[in-house]
Amino acid sequence: MSSSKSHLSTRSFVRTFALAAAIAAGLGVAPRADAQVGVQVIINLPSIGILYYRQQITVPIPASVMAQLLNLSSCPDNAGPGPNTGCPQGAISVPVANVSYTAPNIVANVGLPNPLTPTPGSPPTNVPLVLQNVWAVRAIHNNNVTVTAAVNAAGVPLVNAGPPASSIGIPNATATPGSFPPPGMVNPQFGDVTLNLDLTNAFVPGNYSDPDPTYTLTLALP
Repeated sequence: MSSSKSHLSTRSFVRTFALAAAIAAGLGVAPRADAQVGVQVIINLPSIGILYYRQQITVPIPASVMAQLLNLSSCPDNAGPGPNTGCPQGAISVPVANVSYTAPNIVANVGLPNPLTPTPGSPPTNVPLVLQNVWAVRAIHNNNVTVTAAVNAAGVPLVNAGPPASSIGIPNATATPGSFPPPGMVNPQFGDVTLNLDLTNAFVPGNYSDPDPTYTLTLALP
């Protein structure tokens, strides 16, 4: 009896082993099944604006420009008797190449025009000085971006100790362009600042400055 049971157990083992081998062989030749799914990615960007600016600006105004600005002989209103009604005044436009900047530094536009020749006129009490490419903005926003410039009352007038003591007044400052579509992060929007100079009390050559900032820039994302 025990011999018969042993014989059956052996045959059962052989059959089980053969079945397992067949299954293993079948699995080995079956085609592989790959899972494939699509994934949607949503990126939420913030509304952001980055303002680059010149922290310090030194403006060398050529003597030739000053001479033309102060030349009154060609102004008809100053020739002969009669009231002096004043003559047109020209702007002094200073390209980046003629302006000395210190850090932080930004890349400036190229191909800028030469300084404009001012029109001879009356004593320069309100001469616009254009500082080109002194700020830049990168921004992502839903609406237009605005940049404004304002004279810092604590930083003007600019003073030269002399003697005699001299000063340059700056009644106001303007940023251009003041409003523009958001430029994105790659190509910044460059801009100018125009300072209106009052040279009435400028008597000596040299640097006119103040330890306080002369103007402030404000970037707004309305």
